[in-house]
Amino acid sequence: MAAPITINKSNYYVTGGMYALGNVKKLKKMLGKDGFQQLFDFVTRELITYLKKWPHYKQNKWLMRFSNKPTKKSLIKVLKYEKDFKVEKGKYFITELSAIAFFDILYRIETGEEFSKIMSENEWMNVLYKFYKKEMSDEAEKIQFTFDPTWLKVGKEFCDVPILIKGYEYFLNHENEMSNSKLYFYIEDEVIEKILNVSTEYKKYKKFFNKMEISLDTTLTNKFKITYLKLCSEPLLSK
Repeated sequence: MAAPITINKSNYYVTGGMYALGNVKKLKKMLGKDGFQQLFDFVTRELITYLKKWPHYKQNKWLMRFSNKPTKKSLIKVLKYEKDFKVEKGKYFITELSAIAFFDILYRIETGEEFSKIMSENEWMNVLYKFYKKEMSDEAEKIQFTFDPTWLKVGKEFCDVPILIKGYEYFLNHENEMSNSKLYFYIEDEVIEKILNVSTEYKKYKKFFNKMEISLDTTLTNKFKITYLKLCSEPLLSK
């Protein structure tokens, strides 16, 4: 099982986007049918972009390259490419063992042996098969960008997200009343009563929603922004 993706206050509005998209009726009411589809496309792109930065994806993207073009030539290219990287000895051993088993099983089947007979006579192949049966289904889904919520690990700081959203709602509604720097200090001192470096987080929110507005070709209301953040975070707070 690969290491889970840690959800924190700086990425939940991307990684939690799948939860927000589950609220189809509410979002369609706010954006319209076409707007919802554009939102779906945007969130999906952002999520895939994030996943491509995930270390586990980087470790396994060679399989994606080969599966998209499964030829002998492309496999040789992948093998040569992988030689440039450091590989953990355990992973390398399992890979070698798997290659031997794969060739041996196919060769025996080609010569007329039954699969059940081959497996009954080779306990190590049974162990290897059971190992991959459990692990590889998980691997294949990751490579296909299927985002399974069970892979999410909520970080310790995630508990601060609700008060960050509370502060951001105040920020949006009073943005033109004073300078941003004064507003940031006021929010931490009076609104949420906690130092959370809101200036950094709110600038990230603004950048994210600016990208969303360009993608949807619309101006998002403050109500939508807060609703979206809550829809992304609330399911994760119960984890």
